[in-house]
Amino acid sequence: MGECGLRGGYAELINLDPQVKAMYLKSISAKLCPTTLGQVWIYEVVYLVLYFAGLEES
Repeated sequence: MGECGLRGGYAELINLDPQVKAMYLKSISAKLCPTTLGQVWIYEVVYLVLYFAGLEES
């Protein structure tokens, strides 16, 4: 089966115990990651939100 469309994701972990965060990152690292195009797309979406919120320099 082929895959079509963009695939990406964004997660922000706040106030998480460092040991829990390390275990979480270790557990998700074994999963398949999105395509490069999907990763670029998510980066652009997040960057634009930060830019227009005034939190990112041009």
